[in-house]
Amino acid sequence: DSTYILSNTFVPLMYASDNIKINIIGNHMLAAITSFPESVTKSDLAIFNHLAPNNYYLKILQNKYSFNNTQAGIDSNPNIKFIDTSKQINSINDLIALNKGKRLYIDIWATWCAPCIQEFNSYKFIDSALFKLKVNKLFISIDSYSNYNNWMKTAKKYSLDGVHLIANKNLIDNIQEKIYGKNSFEIPRYIIINENGQILNLKAERPSSGGKLIAELNNYFK
Repeated sequence: DSTYILSNTFVPLMYASDNIKINIIGNHMLAAITSFPESVTKSDLAIFNHLAPNNYYLKILQNKYSFNNTQAGIDSNPNIKFIDTSKQINSINDLIALNKGKRLYIDIWATWCAPCIQEFNSYKFIDSALFKLKVNKLFISIDSYSNYNNWMKTAKKYSLDGVHLIANKNLIDNIQEKIYGKNSFEIPRYIIINENGQILNLKAERPSSGGKLIAELNNYFK
């Protein structure tokens, strides 16, 4: 098992003075979640909470990765679902399996991508059509994990109903291989998948295309 359990590295520090514990553990964990975000477990945070309760490092970690199980309280819109970053989603097939039996309109974006953000304003004009055709929105961000809070805020700001996740390196590599091939990784990008997990279009119309996208979806699903 190659999973790096951070908790194992903290035990020797339990006997150090409080200021040393807080400094070393806090900096260690912040560095760890930047380099290996999916390796940080709830057990790690539980130990950190025991050693340094109410410390600002802990609050940063909890807010950033929502491991404190207050996700429902954080999300004011129940139609916006953030997938826990600890889940191993390493490929398009993993995403299809996670959404088995669902029709998907996938939006690949990033908070720093102005054209991506601009497209969000057009969803309000096509959401009713998506709903009628039972097409679910799945938003894949290629932001770095250090931009986690801004990613969540952007999704809420534009009321992006649907499922959201930040792609890890494995998923990004798989998207590059399966969707872009040897071409450059350009966003925004939109993909349509049917309820059988079949990719119908790797370069679907944008939300701002309005009628063109609706006609495309009707062609597939009506």
